Amino acid sequence: AHRFANEIFKTLTGIDGIFDTRIVYVRRFIDSKELCLSDYDGGNYKQLTSYRSLSLSPAWSRDGKRIAFTSYKDGNPNLYVMDFARGTTRLISKKKGVNITPDWSPDGSKIALTLNLNNGNSEIYVLHERSGSLERMTNDFATDVSPSWSPDGAWIAFVSDRAGSP
Repeated sequence: AHRFANEIFKTLTGIDGIFDTRIVYVRRFIDSKELCLSDYDGGNYKQLTSYRSLSLSPAWSRDGKRIAFTSYKDGNPNLYVMDFARGTTRLISKKKGVNITPDWSPDGSKIALTLNLNNGNSEIYVLHERSGSLERMTNDFATDVSPSWSPDGAWIAFVSDRAGSP
């Protein structure tokens, strides 16, 4: 039905439809928050994690094949990547402190994220997925969180309290 709706929409408008869109989201359970996946209309629901912990901040890779997310399943808020093609989930950042709010670069090779490595202050870093190397992008007394890549990958926007409030 979704494919059929897409064809009708494209025929009428010349634009690809949204009817094959999938969303990943956090669902609250009694004792946890888990990642779930469904079609845009809520159909084809699937629970992706069952850690009985907090799983937060899911971010799709631009090709739609992977999701980066934070989970507290091992105690620390670590960063994981779930690969749908391989059926695997792997730990990619377990720095002491937070490893949160990931966002994939447009080419899918890097993840911008928030870490608090040095003095406990949250800063923006870029993790090169293949090598595991980190680049520090901000260095300020203020809290910097929630990075988001520009569509061309040239810029990263983020939330900061440098001006007094986020």
